[in-house]
Amino acid sequence: MAGSGVRRCLTMLVLCFLGAQATAQQVWTVRRSTSDRDHDLVNALIDHQRFDEAIVLCQQSASGSDRASDESARWAIQYSRVLVARQMGTDRFDASDVELASRPATELLSTYPEHQRKEFLLAQAWMVRRSAAVHRVLRAAIAVDNDPARDEATKMLLRATTDLESLIASVAETRSLLERSADDRPHALLADLARLQQELQVESVALSLLQCELFPAGSEDLIAAATRAEEFADQAIARLPSDTKARQEVERLRVEAILRARQYDRADLELSRLLKNLKDLEQPMDPRWSALRIRLDLAQDRLPQAASRLDEYYGNSPESAPRSTEMDLARLEFLLRTDPGQGTGDWLRTIESRGGAYAMRRAEALAIAMVGRANSMQRPTLDPSIVAAQGQDYLRRGEPGRAGELLTAAAEAETDPERAMERATQAAAAFQQAERYREASAVLAETALANPTARQASAAHLQAAVFVAQHDAQAAQKLESMLRLNLEQWPTEAPSIAVRDWLRQLLVGQQRLVEAAETVTSVPPEQITPSVLDMIESQWSIARDQVGSSATEISHRFLAAYQPLRSNVLAAQRYPWLVALLVDRDSLTDTDVVVNDEADVFSIALIAYRKTGTSSDSLLAPPPEKVEQAIARLMIDGRQHPSLRPSIASMLEKWDPIGDPSFERAERRLWSGKVDESTKMLQQLIRDQAASIDVIRKAARLLETSNGVEALNEAVLLWDQLAAGTTQGSDLWHEAKIASLDALRRGNRADESQRRARYILLTVPNMDEELRQQYETYAR
Repeated sequence: MAGSGVRRCLTMLVLCFLGAQATAQQVWTVRRSTSDRDHDLVNALIDHQRFDEAIVLCQQSASGSDRASDESARWAIQYSRVLVARQMGTDRFDASDVELASRPATELLSTYPEHQRKEFLLAQAWMVRRSAAVHRVLRAAIAVDNDPARDEATKMLLRATTDLESLIASVAETRSLLERSADDRPHALLADLARLQQELQVESVALSLLQCELFPAGSEDLIAAATRAEEFADQAIARLPSDTKARQEVERLRVEAILRARQYDRADLELSRLLKNLKDLEQPMDPRWSALRIRLDLAQDRLPQAASRLDEYYGNSPESAPRSTEMDLARLEFLLRTDPGQGTGDWLRTIESRGGAYAMRRAEALAIAMVGRANSMQRPTLDPSIVAAQGQDYLRRGEPGRAGELLTAAAEAETDPERAMERATQAAAAFQQAERYREASAVLAETALANPTARQASAAHLQAAVFVAQHDAQAAQKLESMLRLNLEQWPTEAPSIAVRDWLRQLLVGQQRLVEAAETVTSVPPEQITPSVLDMIESQWSIARDQVGSSATEISHRFLAAYQPLRSNVLAAQRYPWLVALLVDRDSLTDTDVVVNDEADVFSIALIAYRKTGTSSDSLLAPPPEKVEQAIARLMIDGRQHPSLRPSIASMLEKWDPIGDPSFERAERRLWSGKVDESTKMLQQLIRDQAASIDVIRKAARLLETSNGVEALNEAVLLWDQLAAGTTQGSDLWHEAKIASLDALRRGNRADESQRRARYILLTVPNMDEELRQQYETYAR
């Protein structure tokens, strides 16, 4: 009794408050639409978006009831319904929101797993997931041409459909068990289960029909979805008694499916038949039937009939007409066809005030579906500026996500490139504020590509790439694709310099050095500067020195990449030097260096020397700024072609006659046959580096490059020194021992190599099979 008294008191307080909020034009009252007074009251609060008051009512009403009672279950369901309605008007309905809105039902079930109203609580938990799917569908409908959004919405619908099938089966089984039970179960529970079954049948048809929202009007996909929905409706009609409201609703949805499938004659016949039946039964006309009839008129261009029916319902004061979201949407569709200007924008805002945020979402989806697209053949529809204005209004109201969705749709619909980019920039800013960076990136990139002549297109596309780089750590491939596309679409725009360097850094970070070099070389000839050429030279030098692919392949890729640049004077002047520096010896015959008065004589002489071995006076005094790189290039040639080593060493002695010990100088001494001088230099380097392992190893490997016995013997000494300084059996120890065995064999000391190998096999236990096989090779 105490709980009932509290609820009556709360009900009166809520009604008084709402009455105080009513306007002179429309006095608000709670009309009874079911036999459940509490349900009607909660519905009225939801309709007027009084969610806080509805929550208080539900919480207080449930607080005095037994948790195991029907009363507690009923208020848990009502509470969940309010939370769903509130969430439907927000920007998101994610997994955490589903969990929160389901909690009143799921917590009661967790406490009482076999609650007498278990199926009803499970049904409400499903309704939450279904509502989240509807929310996602409406967002996808607003997100024009956003395939990932539509795919996700489709997945959610399919999951909701699968869950619904299981729920329907569970309710049927529970009802069957109760009917067969010997216990004297309450008749009311059986009747409620029968009603729940019927409601779930309606939901199965509505859910199937909802898939139509994901496809463009008149498309084959939409017609196929509508046809499937009609099949669902036929199956449900066969299971529903003819005198139920559920049967009537399914029949209405069936006509809706036929309308969506563009079978207008059939829809006319079916609707006329059903309306006659309703009239014969003397039942009041639900506004949803009227809305369906108006939409069917509009589909067949019967505008006068549609106008007449709308006037009959709305009269001279549409804002104060009876509330019906379906009728409000029908009027919106009529206005979109007949008055796609400010009047439509005003009615969009009126729909929100009459039906709340959920009705507004449906209206936006309808409006965006009919917004004129660039190059489309559609009839005149809503001006994109109306949609943009609505989006900006949401931004002012602190709903950046919805603002971004509408501004995106406006950008998509704009035919003027500059206005399209302006809308896209506004949409991206709104999405950024909502922390929806993927969508911010998408609207900028897609609008820029669709309007490449717009002044800010290239910069906007670059900003889209920045969003990807900053907020999607797994999207390196996508980022690379965007940067390449930007360079392809806007190669000479100002941002291309930054884009090219960003792509270069990305490729270098992935050790794709040749591609990085090709990227910097892809600069338009008109953008060539000395610093750009320096970067090209540097990047190809790095690729030449570090990439494992063949020197010939790198040379050919350089020549192909550089060819377009030779129309530029600076690039043409630099070409001989780059050929001399970067192209391998075997590929020099593929080059076409021009010899003229302005030619770089040193570079041309160096090319000739590398190609034929013929020296000239021009090589005797190389420019100081080129000596180091020329030496490095000839050293590469010598390592690749042993027969050239003596000649190269002689040439480099003239360029670099004296200097501190270095590995390169020691290597050239070996090439000249001066093993003693080379060995002394290497010993000095080892002493200077305090017998560093890396230095000893490098010195030994260098001596091994010579086939001379003296150099190989010195290499054995260094490998023995390295092995003596490390732990027996370690990886480094085995490396040194095997290298010394090889040097001994190559230095005509095969017997000693064999003895050493046999000794190691006898004295080093627990050797892995691969190592053992290597030692056995030298032991034989």
